[in-house]
Amino acid sequence: LSTLLVPSLGAEETAVPELGVEQARVLAGSGRAISVSSTVEGTEYRVAVQDGPTGSGGPVVVGVQLNDVNDVVGRLMWVLAVASLLVLLLLGLVTWWVMRLGVRPLRQMTSAATEVATGDLTMRIPAAPAGTEAGELGAALNTMLQRIEEALSQSRSSEQRLRRFLADASHELRTPITTIRGYAELYRLGGLGDPAALDAAIGRTEAESIRMARLVEDLLELARLDQGDQPAFSAVRLDRIARDVVADVGVVHPARSIAMRTAAVEVMGNADHLQQVVANLVNNAVVHTPPDTPVAVDVSLDPISGLAILRVTDTGPGMSAADMERAFERFHRADPSRSRASGGSGLGLAIVEAIVAEHRGTVRIDPTDPGAGTRPGITVTVALPTSAP
Repeated sequence: LSTLLVPSLGAEETAVPELGVEQARVLAGSGRAISVSSTVEGTEYRVAVQDGPTGSGGPVVVGVQLNDVNDVVGRLMWVLAVASLLVLLLLGLVTWWVMRLGVRPLRQMTSAATEVATGDLTMRIPAAPAGTEAGELGAALNTMLQRIEEALSQSRSSEQRLRRFLADASHELRTPITTIRGYAELYRLGGLGDPAALDAAIGRTEAESIRMARLVEDLLELARLDQGDQPAFSAVRLDRIARDVVADVGVVHPARSIAMRTAAVEVMGNADHLQQVVANLVNNAVVHTPPDTPVAVDVSLDPISGLAILRVTDTGPGMSAADMERAFERFHRADPSRSRASGGSGLGLAIVEAIVAEHRGTVRIDPTDPGAGTRPGITVTVALPTSAP
């Protein structure tokens, strides 16, 4: 092949494509271009071959030097490689940062769980962005921790009340048991030879056994109420129960003035339990106030709330604010010596509260007349629903 034209070549450029005649003829028939080496090492050409004009003596080869193109492609490959590495590095950093932000709430949850496991039930998980899975999980865990803390607190409180209850019950039972045992030992040792002394001892033994039986009955009643067994409810006239109780108390204490103010009020409840409520309240007012202290029993219907209201009022010595707050605690006495002498066990108001709660009602204790000085008295108010709970 002979070179007819070498365009755009410098004075020192002597590289031409290395292409044989037979190869050129084959390319001329295929109509495609190929890359070939040149007469100068390191230089390539892209050539295409066509049949020459008639009489030209052979095919015509057209070639373009690829050095500049290869340099541009090489630089482009380096740019793409570096750019790809930078993009990958940036994506890695972004992924690490996003993962760190996403895992941070989980780490906080883990830390909170560890603190809770050590006994710190006040630990809470910091709030995460609302609407995210971490935020919803954190809110759910905080709710769970709150309920666990409340449940454990109630459990501890119940355990403390049970311990105090057992201690108080043991203390209350110890006195009559000791008295009965003492008289029995005195009789065994011959110290009750005198018939009058023996009669007195038997009388005291009987009184203590009655008080112990009453205490045991109160304890059993509280235990039954604590079990939450629902008694049979029916329509009950609360005013009739109050009149019956006042009549019974009047027989035992004929000199006591008990005023009655009642309206026809019907509630859904257990008649025996409601009678015990009224009896406990009236007896407390009679037993724990001076003989000349008037007592009033009032049964009415609240026109606003529709609740049946039972009030037992006295103008006796009253109770201190601290005693009023603890009045419904089991075995609590505002005047322990007087209450024990009168046969009380400190369970009357506790039973009242339990029965009222059983009827879905409320009970509270207030001063009858806060401005009365040393004799303000107390008023116990019971509110009961008139429909079935």
